[in-house]
Amino acid sequence: LSKLYIADYVLDHGSAAEQSLATEMISTSSNAAAQLLYEKYPESIDGTADKYGLLSTRGAERWGYAMTSTYDLAKFLAELIKKDKNSKILQAMKNSTDVAADGYPQDWGTAVLPGVEGSKWGWSDDYQLHSSISFGEDFVVAAAVTGTKDDLTELVQNQLGEVTAKK
Repeated sequence: LSKLYIADYVLDHGSAAEQSLATEMISTSSNAAAQLLYEKYPESIDGTADKYGLLSTRGAERWGYAMTSTYDLAKFLAELIKKDKNSKILQAMKNSTDVAADGYPQDWGTAVLPGVEGSKWGWSDDYQLHSSISFGEDFVVAAAVTGTKDDLTELVQNQLGEVTAKK
């Protein structure tokens, strides 16, 4: 989910082509785009953490090793929504593809909650860690689990009440 932080930074500092790539990176969860943008802007995650006061977020040598928390993700997204409801990041989350650039489905975790308008998903290369963040008209929700995407969906459903998965 550190791609959200990279995208925010690139939307503030990047060229038009880089900004377009950043929004594509969000909607398709493209690792290739994240790699290109983070190589050009290695300060992006730390810069976004400073901008939003995200105390549990920090960059790393490689973007995929950055650290964050569900609290920081929710704080970031809530602030972004307050600042600009028409943000390109929010639009990319609303228009996310059903399948990520690497072929992994994007339809689990917090995305199954009623009223969700947009989501972003994250998973480790070995599929042992899964996380997601979603927003709706009047809420932001983030969750993470050591386990499968189905484990995350079950956690969300158990913690937030009985919900029906998107059809």
